[in-house]
This record gives sequence, structure tokens and C-alpha cells, in this order.
Amino acid sequence: MGGIGSGDFWQIGNEIVGLTMAAARVYPDDRILDVGCGLGRVALPLSRLLDQRGSYDGFDTSREYIEWCTRSLPVDPARFRFRHFDIQSSHYNETGAIAAEAFPFPWPDQSFSLAIAVSLFTHLSAAAATNYLHEIARTLQADGRLFASFFVLDEQSRTLAESDTTDPRFTARFDEGMIGDPSNPEAAVAFNAEWLADTLASAGLVFDAFYPGRWRHLPVMSHQDILVAHKP
Repeated sequence: MGGIGSGDFWQIGNEIVGLTMAAARVYPDDRILDVGCGLGRVALPLSRLLDQRGSYDGFDTSREYIEWCTRSLPVDPARFRFRHFDIQSSHYNETGAIAAEAFPFPWPDQSFSLAIAVSLFTHLSAAAATNYLHEIARTLQADGRLFASFFVLDEQSRTLAESDTTDPRFTARFDEGMIGDPSNPEAAVAFNAEWLADTLASAGLVFDAFYPGRWRHLPVMSHQDILVAHKP
């Protein structure tokens, strides 16, 4: 299936979970929300780490992805749940009926101890990213953690993006950052570091760590930038 990027499916899933363990920790009793779970690359590695007290909920805008996860991933369906929501996306679901910037997560406050959002915010508008960060914060318990990936425009990466040497390329500016393709604005989105810091704070999340990604021409494991935060 298209839309999930190149590379070995299982290897990338294991790498993402390994990075999550190192940067944000994964406990056997974690209640995990996978925001934009795609084809469930992190679900199977997590199923080996969570015990009977732990649980996983993943959702995505692609019905095809969710149907595949439900049908094909060898995980306990009572504790590993996948849900489809018809959220509009210029890249994944152009005819979606729900605006991402207005989508309320269908879980009560403080439902989760860890939220994972990999290759999600790189495909959201600024308004949608703001909404998702607020909803993640709302559904995290106190001391709950967020492990997320972004393309962050700071002094170093902005120079690379403006010189057209990054992968992906960013060709057009908007108030909060840059996009790669004006005809498909959510194909690749980079946010200004200052805007992202302010938006995290407005959502009630506290920044913990930042790990620059390989898209900056650095010899590191993650292609995208990694951000770790928590809800105090």
C-alpha cells in the first residue's frame, strides 16, 4: 500500500519503538494512544512490551490501513484496538467529512499514559496540529508523555530548506512554516520552532527533549526530528 514511505515495515516499527523507549520510556502497563497509526508499524513491537495491564488504541484517516491492521496484525484485539475516522487530508483522504482542525478525540480526559505521533504532524496544517496537540494533552494523564516527530524549522534547518537541499523539499512559505507542494499542502509540512514551542505550551505540554533528524543531513537514526514532551 502506498502512503507510508519507503523502508522495511518491521524494521522501521522496531526502530520507532526503540527510540520511544530511549527518549520517552515504555512501561508494561502503559495505556498508549497512537495518533495517525497508519499501517500499525509500532503496534506489533509494542505488543511484545505491554503486559495484560497495558493497552493500545490507534486511529487513522485511511480506512484501508485500519482494515489491514484489524485483519492482519497478530495482536490481542481486546487490548489492541484500531479505529478509522473519516478525517479530511489532502494527502491521505481528500474527500474526508471531518475537518482535522475540529476533530475531537473520542476518549475521556486522562485516558492514556503515552501518546505516539510519528509522521503525523508532518502531514497536518497548523490549525490541525494545534487541535491535535490540545487533544493529546487532554487525553493524557498527569505525567503522561508525548513522543512525536516533526520537521522543525530552526536556524540550521531553515537554511537547508531555503537552499532546497532537504528531503523532502520545502518550496512554499506560510505563516507557521513551510510546505512542500502547494497543490497537496499536507504532503509535507515543516513548522517554525518558535510557533511549535508556543503551541505546545498553549496545549499544556512541557517540552523535555529534541533530537534532530536525518533530513538535516545528520548521521542519525530518525529521518524526522523527534520531540518529547509531558503533561505536568
